[in-house]
Formats: sequence, C-alpha cells, structure tokens
Amino acid sequence: MFEGAKYHGDTAKGLSDRSRTLALWLGACGLIINAFVFVIYHLSGEASTIMTLEANAYAVALVLITLSALRKFYIKAVLFAGMMTILTVYWMSNFAEGALGAANAIDIPLAVFIPLFLVMALDYRVLFALAPVQGGCLYIYLSEFALLDYGTEWALQDGTTFSIVLAVLSACSFLIVGVVAYAREQTDQMLYQVISEKEHLADTDDLTGLLNRRAFMDQLRALWPNRDKICIAFVDLDHFKPLNDQYGHAVGDQVLCKVAERINSSPSVAASARLGGDEFAVLFNN
Repeated sequence: MFEGAKYHGDTAKGLSDRSRTLALWLGACGLIINAFVFVIYHLSGEASTIMTLEANAYAVALVLITLSALRKFYIKAVLFAGMMTILTVYWMSNFAEGALGAANAIDIPLAVFIPLFLVMALDYRVLFALAPVQGGCLYIYLSEFALLDYGTEWALQDGTTFSIVLAVLSACSFLIVGVVAYAREQTDQMLYQVISEKEHLADTDDLTGLLNRRAFMDQLRALWPNRDKICIAFVDLDHFKPLNDQYGHAVGDQVLCKVAERINSSPSVAASARLGGDEFAVLFNN
C-alpha cells in the first residue's frame, strides 16, 4: 500500500552515486599508479618475482573494483573486498621481502602511509578494527626486518622504542581516519533524514497522510508507460460542506481521515490521494 510519499530514491541515488564515483576513481587511478610503478621498477631491473606477483594481485583487485563501479554491481562489497585484498597482499609481500633481506630505507614511510591510503575509503568500523592490525604488522616488520637491514647499529632498546612509537602513530592514524569516516557517515544519515522528511512533507497531504495531487500525478505518469490499462476512481463526498458547517472543522477533518483510512484499507488500492477539500483519487492494482 502506498500511503503518503516515500520518495527517497533521489537521496539514496545521490549517496550511491558518490560511492560509485569513489570506487571508479580508486580503481582507475590505482591501475594507472600500479602500472607506472611496476614499469619503473621493471625498467630499472629491480622488479623481483615477489613484486611482479604483488603488482598482478593489485591489478586484479583494482580491475574488479573498476568493473563493479562501471556496472553498478555490489560496489561497496567489491570495494571492501578489493581494498582488504590489496592490504593483505601488501603486508605479505613486505614480510616476504623482509625475510629475504630485501627491505630498504624507503619501505618504512611506505609501510606507514600506503596502508592508510588503501583503507581511507572503507567503513569506520573496519578502520577501527584494522588499527591494531596495522600497528602490529608495522611493529613486527620494523623490529624483525627493516631496522636490521639498514646496516645501522641500533641499540636494542632504541630499536624497540622506535618500532613501538611508529606502530602506535600508524595505528592512531587509522583511528583518526575512522573518526572522520564516522562523522561523515553520521552527517550523511542526518542529511538523508532531513531530505526524506522534506520529500515526505512535499508529497503528502498533511491531514490524511495520503498523496497530494502532484505526487499522485507523478506516480501515475511513472506507471503509465508500464501498464496496458490503469483503473482510477475519483471520490467526492456528498453533503460534506453542511456537515462541516454544522459540526465544525474538527469533525470534518475526522471524517476526511476516516475516509482516507477506509480507502487505504482495501488491498486492491495501489495508491490514493486527496486532491483537495473532500475530493479523493484512487489508483487500483491491475
């Protein structure tokens, strides 16, 4: 039963389009950056087997994200799975290179910032959950591999302190981005609610809760191309004005609300509207 305006489509579509645009740009730009970096390493002769596998895994995940955005297919789910896959592959390749003694100085800032960039588009709950994971991975990577491969004589205490501080800062950066994502989501929800309420008020008769004339005509125009026939009834209450004059507007309003309630109680009614005064329009199911 269509009772009152529930036109949330434009608002929901706007939020969905933003997710689609974000996924499309992340996927497309990620593919370009991934290809550029791999070509540079390949031309310089530093593209190892691990890096080649890593770049291929990134490319597959980014292609899937881009295709999901283009085809509007489970965009958020594919984006989440793709980003998590890339993050997992990134740390696995880092640990593999560290175990082989291939870590270098540039890996430390990359290990701090690249995971943060990868998860910035994810839900705040995921960011909060990943904060300790990022901190733990970075601490293990620094203390077990990266610092040992620099050739610098780190005192054990200094190396441990450095690893802990950098790991905590990295985890905190995830938490900060998570707080920002939470604030953005709450703002979106409030905006969605405000717009939905305004749409509802704009399309609904405030007395009976039925559609108003404009909303009813909009729905009729939307259904017209998809139906071979449409059945509409117009209801005009007889002797309503004398009743209204004799018993007052409060009683008249109760009568109008009761009529609206009875119209909408029929399972054969697809939509109903108050056109004005004591006039109603009813659209029936085929």
